[in-house]
Amino acid sequence: LSFFVLAMLIALAPVWLVGNFHTGDGPAHLYNAHVLSDLLFDSSSVFHQYFYLHIMPVPNAIIQMVLAILMLMVSSVLANKIIITLIILLIAFGYRFLLNSLSDVKVNAFTVLLIVFCFPMKMGLYSFMAGIGVMMFGLGYYIRTHKELTNRNLIVLTSLVTLTWFFHFFTCMALLLFIFTYEVIYLFQLRKST
Repeated sequence: LSFFVLAMLIALAPVWLVGNFHTGDGPAHLYNAHVLSDLLFDSSSVFHQYFYLHIMPVPNAIIQMVLAILMLMVSSVLANKIIITLIILLIAFGYRFLLNSLSDVKVNAFTVLLIVFCFPMKMGLYSFMAGIGVMMFGLGYYIRTHKELTNRNLIVLTSLVTLTWFFHFFTCMALLLFIFTYEVIYLFQLRKST
């Protein structure tokens, strides 16, 4: 059993060992997902009298859509646990991917727990936290491929930046800032060595 798997089990234990894992905005996400689910899949819902669905590609939409679909299959409590689990796994694997991209960095697997249960997660900022996970994948991918940006690499990187934007605007901007800063430092070091 690797330390990483053990860290994941520790991270997921509080989510699954309690009846309902409470976060600050969790109930609001569940309510919004319920309304969205009714607007999408129940033409007789009372919500149609007060709301209409205006489909646009906006940040924060992915979590609501996933929750709406999950709530068609499972209870809201279970849907909340599943979405939190997916976010924790996304952050953990993104963190691991980023660390593996920095070949000279050796960090204990348990440090991921510091990210998973930080203040934004407890506040229920699901889209922001999922965006952090995708942001780490994007930054790790950039670090691995920035010396040879082929068309394929650019398409993958652009897709990761776009996916980050769909999760949360600020995590997308942070990813772009990290990429810019990393590239400036790399080019400065390259110029200094020649």
